[in-house]
Amino acid sequence: MESLTKRRLSLTAVWDDEHVKALLHFPRFPVRLIQQEPWQSWIGRRGGLKAIHTYLQSYPFPPTQRRILDVVLSSPESVADVYADRLNISRSTYFYQLRELVPAIAQALNHWEHYPATVPETNPKLQLNLPAPLTSLVGVENTIQTLIRLLARPDVRLLTLLGPGGIGKTRLSIEVARRVGSEACFVDLSALRDASKVVAVIAQGFGIKDRTGSALKSALCSSEFLLILDNFEQILPAGAFISDLLAASPPLKIIVTSRAALHIYGEHEFVIPPLAIADIESVKGQQLWAQSPAVALFVQRAQAVNPNFSLNNENVEAVTELCQRMDGLPLAIELAAYQIKYLSPQAMLTCLSNSRLNFLSQAPKRMHLHQQTIRAMLDWSFELLLPEQQTLFCQLSVFPGGFTVPEAQSVCTIENVQEGLIALVDQSLLEQHPCVGEDPHFQMLSMVREYALERLNNLADPLSMS
Repeated sequence: MESLTKRRLSLTAVWDDEHVKALLHFPRFPVRLIQQEPWQSWIGRRGGLKAIHTYLQSYPFPPTQRRILDVVLSSPESVADVYADRLNISRSTYFYQLRELVPAIAQALNHWEHYPATVPETNPKLQLNLPAPLTSLVGVENTIQTLIRLLARPDVRLLTLLGPGGIGKTRLSIEVARRVGSEACFVDLSALRDASKVVAVIAQGFGIKDRTGSALKSALCSSEFLLILDNFEQILPAGAFISDLLAASPPLKIIVTSRAALHIYGEHEFVIPPLAIADIESVKGQQLWAQSPAVALFVQRAQAVNPNFSLNNENVEAVTELCQRMDGLPLAIELAAYQIKYLSPQAMLTCLSNSRLNFLSQAPKRMHLHQQTIRAMLDWSFELLLPEQQTLFCQLSVFPGGFTVPEAQSVCTIENVQEGLIALVDQSLLEQHPCVGEDPHFQMLSMVREYALERLNNLADPLSMS
């Protein structure tokens, strides 16, 4: 009896911090530590290291500990800097969180017999579907890093990327999610028109069969996920549910892409800027075009359809002017670059003198109809406006260099011009600049103004719209 008791004790390993770190393959803790008794026999009786790692992956650790464990298990024998980088946290934060994780793992292993080898899931297995990018990003690294830092802040749980159509909100959201390394789900809302159906569409994106608000909240309540809601502008009333979802799911973070803010408590707005464009005079006779993100994007996309195209002293000014005429919008620059199959940059400028909107009408197939051309993109934005806002939008096109509130009130026919201006700014169709004197100054992007003027000119009595 005494020898049997000793044998049982020899197979009961006591897991401590040192042996847990050896189990996780940390470089300073050699695996031979767990190749000794009683740890070797303990591991063998439970199916080996792989079985133990599977057990730990199914164990109900808190979300922060779960995230660190998943990164560590996916990259054994890496150093702290690698783990911290993949977690997008500082080295000191990594060590602080690790000090909490290691004892928790030791406790889980020492109480193995109290838990089944596979802990039953209380929630369904969630489907993750971050789209794979088809092209690389150009000229937006600073913006990406800013967004990553914002998302890493504990107080930022809802980050709304704002800007006009074609500015690159969708692509940036995917890239940020990819770099953050969180488990992410991408939900395309572009086809949705009924805000009441947003719950079912999000649940479908996660692969949840029960498409009710309570089921969705329950599924997301205890795991760290990053949810991307793309094209939210046409279902803004659904913002109320997004607020409820965040309140019910503390570990959840959401990136929304939209042409208009949701205006809900806790929202952090970030306006995506156009691509920077070098001044034409600064590039004359100099090798400075590579410093212009807009020009670099044009060259990359042009070479995708015409590998023989290259930037040189003869065409750099024309390409730079093209990018300026595109307002630095990535979509517009890509559509212009596509024309390099048929036209030189100089010839493109000649075509633009007639109508930019008509010129940018040929493009490779895109996912959504409202993104295939600049005109389609602006049609989409225009249709989301209320009738009075549409009237104001068209009438403001008579100002080529921008305007103040009193100037707008002098020509526009709607009752509350100032309220309408705020709505157009909120819909990313109008830019507000620092005040000129006491009055704020407003301006449309040149292509947006061209579209508004085109609509105005198609009316029989433009300045008496009602």
